[in-house]
Amino acid sequence: MARNNLPQAIAACNLENVSTDERKTYFVVGTAVELSVEDEPKEGFVQLYEVSEIGGRLRVNRVTEITVPGSVYCVDECDGKLVCGVGSTVPPSLSHLFPVSLSLCLALSLSAGRGVSSVDLKVRVYDLTHDNLSEIAIFRAPITALTLSTRAPFILLGDLMKSATLLRLDTTIPTKPELATVARDYAPLWMTSVAILEEGWFLGAEDSGNLVGWRRDDEGVATGDEVRLVMVQELRWGELINRIRLGALSPSEIEGVETKALFATVDGTIGIIASLQEARFSLLEKLEKKMEEMDVALGGLVHSR
Repeated sequence: MARNNLPQAIAACNLENVSTDERKTYFVVGTAVELSVEDEPKEGFVQLYEVSEIGGRLRVNRVTEITVPGSVYCVDECDGKLVCGVGSTVPPSLSHLFPVSLSLCLALSLSAGRGVSSVDLKVRVYDLTHDNLSEIAIFRAPITALTLSTRAPFILLGDLMKSATLLRLDTTIPTKPELATVARDYAPLWMTSVAILEEGWFLGAEDSGNLVGWRRDDEGVATGDEVRLVMVQELRWGELINRIRLGALSPSEIEGVETKALFATVDGTIGIIASLQEARFSLLEKLEKKMEEMDVALGGLVHSR
């Protein structure tokens, strides 16, 4: 890898090869080519690696590599497809030139160049055929796709300045898959990480050190066929959270408590996000109210606000 080709994202993804219908775990690396004369990288790479045994030793081999028009900020997989968030600044004449050929790769291309350039914000979708990538769908996105979370067929996009957008991958017609907007949050939040906790419930972290919880409001239509992601929870954490990952370090030993996700901060903190049974939640809520009545507030903070 060249000195100015810097890794930006890495993930282990279980991808499906549409030519053989075989699923396999690959290591996906997204990079950006950093040049001192560019404010934003105009070129990056999506690299696919596999682990194989050769001569009794495990080796990492590169399967394929494609060029993308910008920095690859995040990678994930959705239903055997590869999802990549890519942002760049390129001239308008290049905004539609992407003749690359893995399984579904979403790349957000920000074409907001200087002077005569125009804004071209897209999520690009690719299929893995043999060991090549081919574009199968695109989606016009907000600013820059900094973070992604998937729960097939849904993809939650965390944007640089436009909060979160929920997408759905529609493969009803195999030869013509589409990405459609299901719901979005219209608050101007600068997201650093997002996660789909479960069906209809979502979590995000923004750059002011706060955690935000959303619920999909299927009853209230916002515009057209879109619905809103309604903010139902806010938590002032105070540290910049840069990763949220589903899962647990170990099974919970506390009855009625189920770990949903972990998060990490730039200061080195590791936090746990868990769900509580209704009885335990009611008990803790009553305790919280009693503490407010007794004016138990460390540092003089008013937690009722």
